[in-house]
Amino acid sequence: MDSSKEFLNPSSMLTPGLAGGMTMAITNVVARQFDLDAPGPAYLGLALSFLFGLLVWMSQEVSQVKRLVLYVLNSLVIFVVAVGSNSVGSGVPAASKTASLTDMLMSSAYAVDVGWCCAGDRVTRSTRDECGKSGGRFATDEASAKASCARPATAKEAPKDNKFFRAWIK
Repeated sequence: MDSSKEFLNPSSMLTPGLAGGMTMAITNVVARQFDLDAPGPAYLGLALSFLFGLLVWMSQEVSQVKRLVLYVLNSLVIFVVAVGSNSVGSGVPAASKTASLTDMLMSSAYAVDVGWCCAGDRVTRSTRDECGKSGGRFATDEASAKASCARPATAKEAPKDNKFFRAWIK
């Protein structure tokens, strides 16, 4: 069989995608339950990726050396899929009562955390990254940003964590 046809086969792409999704889900649940901080979830995700990658050893059609190379490459692809899907999920803000549908759709579509920034004594519409670059404090809704401007800044404020996704790599 022509190996290029096997590589471009849509069903062969399903395996790393499913394994990456399972890796992301298992890692997020375990990290959440055991309150793991970065880089713990990243190492856990990498270990799970290599565990799922072991499935390549079931194939008896290829040599040991080729299986070893496929094992490493498939495991890394699974890890990349898991980190990528987790990054998209952790970039989407948790829905707040005051967030508009447009804000939520825009945030989900671009995986950008759009909200409000308290910089100095001004509250402006901003992304989390832009707010951080300007030295401001980020909030998901305008009322929280105004309240943040009313109180003095603390040394380091922890970002709001959504329920399931947490950044694996900081």
